[in-house]
This record gives sequence, C-alpha cells and structure tokens, in this order.
Amino acid sequence: MKAIVLSGGGTDSAVCLGMAVDRFGKENVLSLTFNYGQKHAIELEYVEKLCNYYDVELKKINVVPIFEESGSALLRHNIEAEIIKNSYDQQSAKRNGSPLVTYVPFRNGVLTSIATTLALSTGYGVIIYGLNSWSSNRNSYPDSCSFFHTSMSEAIHIGSGGCVDLLAPFVNETKAYVVSYGNKIGVPFQYSYSCYEGREKSCGLCGACRERLLAFEKCHLKDPIEYEQD
Repeated sequence: MKAIVLSGGGTDSAVCLGMAVDRFGKENVLSLTFNYGQKHAIELEYVEKLCNYYDVELKKINVVPIFEESGSALLRHNIEAEIIKNSYDQQSAKRNGSPLVTYVPFRNGVLTSIATTLALSTGYGVIIYGLNSWSSNRNSYPDSCSFFHTSMSEAIHIGSGGCVDLLAPFVNETKAYVVSYGNKIGVPFQYSYSCYEGREKSCGLCGACRERLLAFEKCHLKDPIEYEQD
C-alpha cells in the first residue's frame, strides 16, 4: 500500500507522517503540502525538514488563488486581521457557534480533494491527515470535525471507485495523545511548527501554540521548539 500524508507542519501531521513511514515504509509514502496563502508559511520549511529526516518524497502545490477572496485571519492578504491570543475553547465560547476567525473556508475539503486526484493519478491508495478530538468541535472548524471526516471519507471512497481511502487516525484522540504517540515512535518534534503568527520563534499565545504547549505539558515532555512567550 502507498500513502499520501497531508503535511501542514504541525504536530498532528508530523505524527501522521512518522506513523505512515513505520507502517508502509518510506519508499511508499508521499508528503503533500500546500501553499494556500497562510500567514505562517514558515511551516512549509518545517515540512521540508521533516521530510528530509524521514527521507520521503515531498510535493508542494500552490492553491493561493482559491482562497484569495476569503476573509480568514489566517491568510496573509488579510494583514490587518488579528490572530486571537486566547485558547481555542475561549475563542469558541465567544463566537456563539460561528467558526473561529482563523477558519479557512472548506480548506480541508479542497486539499483532500486535490490529494484524491493525485492519488488516483499516481497509484496511491490511502490519504492520511491529522485531525484530533478538539478539532472535531463542529462549530469552530466545520471542515475539521469528525462529521466532516466521515462524510468526506465516504465521498472519496465512492468518487474514486473504491480505490482511495481517507484516514484520520487521531480524529477521536486528544492532542496530548497525539504527542505521546509521536514521542513513542520517535517523531522529531523540533521539525514541526504550529504557531499562527509565522515568526521565527512561536508566539506561545495563539490558540495553536497554547494547545501544543498544553499537550506537551500533559505528557510531561519539553517542547523542543523555541517560544517568545511561555
């Protein structure tokens, strides 16, 4: 079996890549990453470092034009839009059921669809991407929840004639579980990047940083990357 791993630079996708290499062998794994206009485009450099570590093939695709009309605070053309410096739970509580300001509309739907086309064209049978139980909050990131994954995986299986399966191995697990699992299989977390600000050192205050730091703390592990704030 050959697997495509959607690599976004963070801990979840890093662990997915490590797991795929363990399960399928590096020669059967393709890391697929996207430039979608994210403010934290520095994550793409970390994806490359991680792929070099695992010695797997990396393919980069530019999808910036698809999202250039979006008002998401995560996109660099919205330079004035603020990255909120609260936990995801705090942000979600203030949104009254609306998606977070960093939600990029249907991003996971677009990226998994592109990955399916690539898989069918190149003989890959599995697509793996990193969702965890918090991202399964249906309102905050609608295309990251377990309901989306169930529907999208079914659509991809049907639409590919049963040739491609979409897997989210951690969709029902906490971020702490993901970090713990990654630590057990030797994932080099120093080659991952989660911060939404996109600076050389992670801010330590945005939702992504807070979630990551809390996960390492719960695992009694030191996060190997550098932060501006603890």
